[in-house]
Amino acid sequence: MAGGIHAAYIQRKEGTVKWISSGALLSIFGLIVQRSGFRSHLDFNHNDFFHVIQIAGFYLLFRGACTLRDRYTVPTR
Repeated sequence: MAGGIHAAYIQRKEGTVKWISSGALLSIFGLIVQRSGFRSHLDFNHNDFFHVIQIAGFYLLFRGACTLRDRYTVPTR
């Protein structure tokens, strides 16, 4: 992911940085929840809760990836 971001043309006005950083932070929050051993219900434990959070994190990363453009195909000004 870091290599793809490095090779991409990123513009802040498209919200790329916001989407990708939000997805990364949400994934880190999911990791914290998974390591905590949180249990809200007998059939819904910390691992299940982590996967729900991770689905949302992947969606945010996907939205950020949709705004990326290849650096070498963008015309220079």
